[in-house]
Amino acid sequence: MANEPIPPVKVAIAQIALDDKQTMVRAVMNDDSVKACCQRWLDSGANAFENAPEPIRLFVDGDGIHWIGDGRHRIAGAVRAKQESIKAVVTDGTKWDALEWALRSNTENGTSYTPRDNTLRIKKMNALHPEWVDKTIANALKLSVSTVNRVRAKLPEVDPEKLNKERTAKLAAQAKTKEASTAQVSQAKQAVKAKSKAVAAKTKAAASKVTDAKDHGKEVVEALKKLEVCDAVIQDCVSKLVKAFDSRREITKESNSSEKHYGSIVQNMDLVITEWKAWKKDS
Repeated sequence: MANEPIPPVKVAIAQIALDDKQTMVRAVMNDDSVKACCQRWLDSGANAFENAPEPIRLFVDGDGIHWIGDGRHRIAGAVRAKQESIKAVVTDGTKWDALEWALRSNTENGTSYTPRDNTLRIKKMNALHPEWVDKTIANALKLSVSTVNRVRAKLPEVDPEKLNKERTAKLAAQAKTKEASTAQVSQAKQAVKAKSKAVAAKTKAAASKVTDAKDHGKEVVEALKKLEVCDAVIQDCVSKLVKAFDSRREITKESNSSEKHYGSIVQNMDLVITEWKAWKKDS
């Protein structure tokens, strides 16, 4: 079961890291190979998935990025044929896993490597495994030991321990950046939610104020109407009271106390009317 082949699946080309330079192991793409792959896609017609070129090899990391292990010419052909997806064998792995697979691929099948390609492959394998001897790299790349020795002799020495630390730090930085980005997105979402709630509460409060204002306005109108009734009654009573006092004065004008009492009542009546008018104004 362990050696059972992984069935190919359809992968959206938009998910693939097409422009990543680190996993490229060719100095220049072979345009004839791209054209041939493109034609294969065009000839596939409606059964593109079944009749398309052999599946490419992809490695998907924790961020969902699909790194190319093998099949750049096939991908380029699919893009030229305006395909949106491609047949691929997908396994979990990092960019470095994809690079190592790419370096070991096409040693027997596929488009042959040029001398420039092999020089690039040696440099990249050396960067991956600086602790390996020439023979180990030569066996992995299916090249002669003398070719590997010639290229590596011109390369600066690489400290494997330092290189591993740098890679670990880079991966940690990427994880930290992703974590920070996730936190920022989460904070932004929370801020938007909080703002939305605040706006909703403010809108509700404003609507409540408008409703309260309308209710208060009705109450004021009703109160004014009642005041008008009260003032009309007071005005009528004052008028009748003044006339009654005048009539009583006329009847008792022969009495010695008539003018004294009448004068005092008039003064008090004037005070009552003045206070009443001031009260109306203040109301």
